[in-house]
Amino acid sequence: MPEHFRESLTDEIDYLLYWHERTLMKFVGKMKPQDDEFQNECSLRLETLTKSFIQHQQNQENDLLDYNMLNVMSSIIEYRDELEHLDTLITSFQTYHPKR
Repeated sequence: MPEHFRESLTDEIDYLLYWHERTLMKFVGKMKPQDDEFQNECSLRLETLTKSFIQHQQNQENDLLDYNMLNVMSSIIEYRDELEHLDTLITSFQTYHPKR
């Protein structure tokens, strides 16, 4: 696996874990709702990882590794989608059920 792709993959996983932690802290009230800058950075990271993945796949000759990497990428994207949904649910809950 090329170093650039490995770094992109590691950075994305680290960032998703950070986002998960941030979302849970927002739920318990230890963090304010996130701003647009955070969302923009999320989109940029996914775009960078996707480009790196496509470059990696175009240079790849081993079909078995292609399927394994596709599975990893799909899991990362699914996890990202679930985090977005969780964040939306928490924001909605806190909007309609404010603390008194």
